[in-house]
Amino acid sequence: MKIKSLIYFLYLLLLCFIPSKSVAQSKLVIVLRVDDVLSRNTEILPRSITPFQNAVEQRGGKVTWLVIPHRLIESANADGSLVRELKTTVSRGHEVAQHGYNHICLVCGQSGHEMWCPTRPLLYSEQMQLIQSGRKLLQDSIGVTAALFVSPGHNEDSTTYRALTDNGFLWISTTKSVRKDIFTGLYNLPSDAEYTWSMTDANYRSQLESALNHIRAEGEPQGCYTLLFHDYFIRQAYAGGIVVRWIGEVMDSLNLRYGNRVQYMTLSGAAQYFKTVTSLSQSGPPVIQSLTSQNYPNPFNPTTTISYALPKAGNVMLKVYDALGREVSTLVNTHQESGRYSVNFDASKLSSGMYIYKLTSGSFSEVKKMMLVK
Repeated sequence: MKIKSLIYFLYLLLLCFIPSKSVAQSKLVIVLRVDDVLSRNTEILPRSITPFQNAVEQRGGKVTWLVIPHRLIESANADGSLVRELKTTVSRGHEVAQHGYNHICLVCGQSGHEMWCPTRPLLYSEQMQLIQSGRKLLQDSIGVTAALFVSPGHNEDSTTYRALTDNGFLWISTTKSVRKDIFTGLYNLPSDAEYTWSMTDANYRSQLESALNHIRAEGEPQGCYTLLFHDYFIRQAYAGGIVVRWIGEVMDSLNLRYGNRVQYMTLSGAAQYFKTVTSLSQSGPPVIQSLTSQNYPNPFNPTTTISYALPKAGNVMLKVYDALGREVSTLVNTHQESGRYSVNFDASKLSSGMYIYKLTSGSFSEVKKMMLVK
């Protein structure tokens, strides 16, 4: 067994140094997404997100936790440890996203889908209620105003998209392969693959090899790869910390192969990055679709960054207004040459709520929303 392990280690080491034409040309963004935090299962202990978080942090990574809001008030988490751990993980730069409301369909009562049911489509009012109830639970419990949403079972429709944008959500992750706005103002960054759902000691190595090969084959060309996990700490196959060890080996291999070219981001951070890169790299006729990137981070407290690109020189005005349309700040009011610009907005003297920023350049103007949460 020791000889087999040594041979496999040497294979992985060789894999890391095999040249790839895309490795030297661009960065590779890696997103680690954990769904269904937490389930109702209490048989496997300890119930904690910290071991996975620590393994990722030690290797320079970030985690996006997809939290089912109703789990926070269920008996399995009545001791408050999950709330405390989620507050800590956010303070350390990881991300909490909203994963439906309770993962149960209000039409047919089945688990696995919530925003869309094969029995009948959910009404706009029904979806709004689910989204708003879940978002409020996250706000009240851990102080997070979610900007990223993932539908349970990846079942949703255009009504879902409209309800999300009406509630100020900016990002979504679906099974659709498109990496772009899936609905006006709602950017989609899909996941790629899940390798640990039924992980055992027997398939540990083969799954590790498969993941690294898939990242090379699919991740390198697209510049991004999202590894998907599910509630690793309470599934029987994950007992003994097998997934924690596995993600450590995956990241060690990636760091060895790509060096400083690998960049770990939260899901919404990666979505913001690729949305900005795409909008700035598009060429063609001078019909301007968007100059301004969505501010990041968003929601924010108390500072955020607004980026924009000018296709040609001109007078630029960037102002911020409150929800009632009253001007609260002028960030830019000057002539600027063509190029890319970023400006910081400090809202430390303002109260929580929705704010609007407007960029004007020549005959073009654009308005976007942002959320201040203190």
